[in-house]
Amino acid sequence: MNNLLNLAANVFNVPIVLVSLIEEQRQLLAAGLGISVCETSREASFCAHAILRRKIMVIPDARLDARFKYNPMVVGTPHIRFYTGIPLRTLSGYAIGILCIIDLKPRRTLSARDEHNMQDLAALVMDRLEMRRLELARNASQVRFENIANTSPDSIICVNDKGIITFWNASSEKMLEYSREQITGNNIDTIVPKDFIEKFNAVVSDKEALIKGVTVELNVQSRSGALIPVELSVSMWADDFTVSYGAILRDITERRRNEERLFLLAHMDPLTWLANRTLLTSSLEQALKDEPAICVMMVDLDGFKDVNDSLGHARGDEILVSFAKKIQFSVVP
Repeated sequence: MNNLLNLAANVFNVPIVLVSLIEEQRQLLAAGLGISVCETSREASFCAHAILRRKIMVIPDARLDARFKYNPMVVGTPHIRFYTGIPLRTLSGYAIGILCIIDLKPRRTLSARDEHNMQDLAALVMDRLEMRRLELARNASQVRFENIANTSPDSIICVNDKGIITFWNASSEKMLEYSREQITGNNIDTIVPKDFIEKFNAVVSDKEALIKGVTVELNVQSRSGALIPVELSVSMWADDFTVSYGAILRDITERRRNEERLFLLAHMDPLTWLANRTLLTSSLEQALKDEPAICVMMVDLDGFKDVNDSLGHARGDEILVSFAKKIQFSVVP
């Protein structure tokens, strides 16, 4: 989750990012960046207002908003000025919490692209929260795991020690296109690709790792033949000398696409597609870890301000793009 919060902070260039869960009387911090508060009263919480919305709530300047200008987190630490929160919703539409970004200075409202980025980030956060929910369930018991699996958006399969499928949830039917009646009682190697079986066998052979829960990425094949990239998590239960396994198959097609897009947005200049300050800093830090000394070359464009002033910013942008292409062409990887 921390990597995801850092990604959100870089995308929006804000010092504080929070994932909060809203209870009847309080707000609990599930994950946070840039703040040390673990919980607040619901009355003092911005998120308690955001969770009532169907869409994103934006507060450009909390000091000018009658609802929040006397809020203890506005008049006191951390002195919130800008706030944006989007509800985190389950597959059934129930809001369980909020993803919010916070700045200590006022900002304008979000653009359409910003709202799209918030929606993608919220989907990634819900993905992590679902992983955590299933992890807790599989550490409890197989019965609890199967009960929770019935409401999970992930494909969840249980097999016995002979590889016979004993449980197949509704999401498995949707992803892999086999009904529960068609699958239950069959051996797992009759319905999934060879590489799945090889990785599954490799995973289940490590009993110690199974207790902790292990994850690998691979492709599975639906009934129609489509290959689906998934994240496979396997756990094991032992009861009265009987061993059974639970497999979670998470379709990561959309997650990969969102993560790649947001990573580029957070680390590349959107005009020139050269590395931005965030990527430059992290690259320099990594280079200094690998080498005792490095060389950095600075390049300046003389008279660029005059171009913007005389020909306009659009023409200035064209020059920056052209110059960026020359740099990319000249640099030998």
